[in-house]
Amino acid sequence: MEGPTARECVLYSAIDDDEQDVSFRAYPRIIAVDDASRHILQRMLGPYDPGFDYGPWIAQTRREHIASVVHS
Repeated sequence: MEGPTARECVLYSAIDDDEQDVSFRAYPRIIAVDDASRHILQRMLGPYDPGFDYGPWIAQTRREHIASVVHS
């Protein structure tokens, strides 16, 4: 894993993968929520915030990447 980078993203690749596929994941920070219309406004590739806890997002994306590699 590399990241989070300066733009709230992580890159995953399996060490023993011969094809060297890299998985790119960006954190979609929620900016606004309209409960009436159920719309969510998100910003992709925002600046990295050292005070924000990226741990749960990293754990989720890591599990998703591992599942994708195993199922492939």
